[in-house]
Amino acid sequence: MSKNFHYVKVDSFVPSEVCDFLIENYGKWSTAKTLDPDYSSQRSSDVAWIVDNFWKTSFFKIIDDINAQSFEFNLNSIEDLQLTKYVAPNGHYDYHLDGTGYSAMKSGLVRKLSMSVLLNDDFDGGEFEYQIDTKSLTVKLKKGDVLVFPSYFLHRVKPVTMGTRYSLVAWASGEQLK
Repeated sequence: MSKNFHYVKVDSFVPSEVCDFLIENYGKWSTAKTLDPDYSSQRSSDVAWIVDNFWKTSFFKIIDDINAQSFEFNLNSIEDLQLTKYVAPNGHYDYHLDGTGYSAMKSGLVRKLSMSVLLNDDFDGGEFEYQIDTKSLTVKLKKGDVLVFPSYFLHRVKPVTMGTRYSLVAWASGEQLK
């Protein structure tokens, strides 16, 4: 496990067979949209949703265990899991926040931690990047790697230049940050 102030990465945590299973069994794809239609060019990807409690509970446990060791946020739920598909030559998601820690959703909770699991690595491009102040920080991911980070950090997936990039994304929520 590698840690820094901005994220925790656990190498090869999700078995290859599980990665393949999720893509093959839950890939009912639809075009991803941004919350604001004026920013529709910000994202080029497809998404599918996993609402199965087994998977939600399993991935919440991963986030919660990492949180207990690294971030120590009060977490109490996980949203439905999102599978994301970025297809070359331009599948991407420009810089964005998953949450602010203050803006409540309909549930009254806020997104505090985000998780991304890379489900394959037979593509080019598609790097995961943070923007910290004026610097970009690339996090190198391989199939099965888990990345957990505060939802209020600016991040992106750079354009995929060859092949298709698949990831599983999850958000853990709790009461507003104080």
